[in-house]
Amino acid sequence: MKMKERILTVLKHKHPDRIPWVPSADYWYAVNKRNDTLPKEFEGCDQCDIMKSVGVGLWGRVYEAVYREERPNIKVKRRKQERDIYTIYETPIGSLSTRDRISIAVRDEVLPYAFGDEIFPIKYMIEDVDDLRIARYMIEDTIYHVDYEKFFEQEKRFAEDGLVIAAVPRCALQRILVEFMGFEKGIMALHDHPKEVEDLMAVIEQKNNEAYQIAAESPAKAIWSPENIDGTVTSPSLYKKYCLPSFNKRGEILHKHNKVSMIHIDGNLHSLLPLIRDTDIDVVEGVTPLPFGDVEINEVKAIWNDKVIIWGGIPASIMAYGIIDEEFEQYVINLLRKITPGDNFVLAMGDLIPPDAVFERIKIVSDVVEKYGKYPIKID
Repeated sequence: MKMKERILTVLKHKHPDRIPWVPSADYWYAVNKRNDTLPKEFEGCDQCDIMKSVGVGLWGRVYEAVYREERPNIKVKRRKQERDIYTIYETPIGSLSTRDRISIAVRDEVLPYAFGDEIFPIKYMIEDVDDLRIARYMIEDTIYHVDYEKFFEQEKRFAEDGLVIAAVPRCALQRILVEFMGFEKGIMALHDHPKEVEDLMAVIEQKNNEAYQIAAESPAKAIWSPENIDGTVTSPSLYKKYCLPSFNKRGEILHKHNKVSMIHIDGNLHSLLPLIRDTDIDVVEGVTPLPFGDVEINEVKAIWNDKVIIWGGIPASIMAYGIIDEEFEQYVINLLRKITPGDNFVLAMGDLIPPDAVFERIKIVSDVVEKYGKYPIKID
């Protein structure tokens, strides 16, 4: 099988010829290219070519892959001061502002772990209950226009070597916690001002569904969202009240058009395992086992009982120095042993390949999959 067919076979709950190995290398490549620290033999090479050369499948979570956003009545002003980016959103009923810090400044600096444009928030958009009204205006002013240009561009790059996945917005609760308020203020606002926050969340869900409908009607086969759920913050009660119905509605929209519904969860999972099993989700991407998460991969497999596909398994931190190569190789072998015979499993990172990863370890995983990853997996 070509890698694209291999991934799609798993997403259909069927048996591949061997386990797909498809780590996300976007962050690793972007940072090392920027810092001129790519392996010598790959200087000047494209990310896809590098990954294919070491036996890795490609997958891309492309933002605005099948639509583009417009907010016609909002003026956005940005300025940069040293490592900080200040953004002001001016609406007819008031303004909101954010402050983000560029996390990758110079080579070899110890920096916070971040993705996307390599920034992390210092000041969130919503700071108090009065800001909720303005945020609501911004959400209602959002228009999604069908646009497949980015999707087709990436599909051309990947060909049969991987799968292009269309990214869509997070569920309303996670947008409040991750994007708009931060975890601490978001949880406090839900406690102190539940009606006001829930009113905003209802508007977010309604607008999200517009994006999900466009994605459902698009040429993308799998639709993914960066939920970033962690059971220690998004508790079972919060998940059941807010996330579960949101994901179920999304699943309803996507499944009418035979799309695969994927969500990214790279945090602690244990307390949420039964709830996720009972949610209309096809794939959880980013699954991180012990000792870096709070679950064993075979525990996840047993509770989800092959209903939900596991995409992940290798914690990002062990790709860097800390354990020797022999221990790393044994970790991967043991991981495959735990998921035997290999149904409904895509081998990938618990999150992303980190910029400081030991590059040879990507090839070590490829070699392990070549030796032991043929379906059905049989390891003594």
